[in-house]
Amino acid sequence: MTARIPLLLATSLCAGSAALALVAACAHRSGRRELARLRTLFLGLLCLAASNHALLSLGMGSLALPGGAGAFGISRAMYALMRLNQALTLASSLAGARLAEALLDAPWRRAGAIAAAVLAAGALALSLARPSIAYDAAARTVYFSRSTDAAQLASLALIAYAYAILIAFRARIPEARARRLAIASLALSALFVPGLATDILSSGGKEPLGSVAPILGFSAAFPLYLIAASAVAIGLSFGYLAGPGRPSEVAAAVEAAHGAAELARGSGLSPREEEVMALVLRGLGNKQVAAELGISERTVGNHVYSIYRKIGINSRFELMGLVRGPAAPRA
Repeated sequence: MTARIPLLLATSLCAGSAALALVAACAHRSGRRELARLRTLFLGLLCLAASNHALLSLGMGSLALPGGAGAFGISRAMYALMRLNQALTLASSLAGARLAEALLDAPWRRAGAIAAAVLAAGALALSLARPSIAYDAAARTVYFSRSTDAAQLASLALIAYAYAILIAFRARIPEARARRLAIASLALSALFVPGLATDILSSGGKEPLGSVAPILGFSAAFPLYLIAASAVAIGLSFGYLAGPGRPSEVAAAVEAAHGAAELARGSGLSPREEEVMALVLRGLGNKQVAAELGISERTVGNHVYSIYRKIGINSRFELMGLVRGPAAPRA
């Protein structure tokens, strides 16, 4: 299996690059928030795969040198890549959590984004202050602490959060393509997340590492996960590319104005709620709406909740669908 790891990583890089290109094209064409978050996630995963590939290339080069791993041990570059992998894993986990919130159009997504960012930043700072791996330049050896790194624990927490909210609130996803993306993510988690969690936690409590050989035998869960995720993303991307693109601003504004007026009359919205809804339909967030109307962000949130309740919806996307039709993009 060791000999196949570089091939798996190279394949995952190719598949991930193709998926990133397609997802980026879809995000630009449709303007959908969840696709922009998916693009960020794939960028992080590709960086992690590239770092792993570089680490293994350095390791295999060391093994090929006269004297083998025992003579050359772990280089500074390899140690730096091992530390970089921890940060990239954390960044990818954070991107996955943001993707889950975007798929659900969660009303707490702003607070969730702040909490997740604070958790990631705090964990990264703690990981830098008290690293779980240390490097002895003289012995060319890496030493592992008995405790799990803070960044690794935060990565697992963010992964667990993303899948927990997708499972608990999957009924909030009104659009079929986005729902298929969520279901595919859950299916992949059932197959690969246990292996990914094992990879993340695998460094804790190990003996000092003075040879690259154990690195070359690490689990193949990550490259397999990236290949499978890329295949799913590529398949779903064709549906977005085949669908209608982003409408012109003038046409969207005219259509939204007529639809919003009819919806407001039929739902009994107050004048202030009509103003809030009009700004939401323009793609403004709660903070921007508050600045536009000169009211607090909390008041805007209360108005948005009241609008949802009177109309009988749960998200901005559903509001867009009622006003502009089911193919409307999310602002």
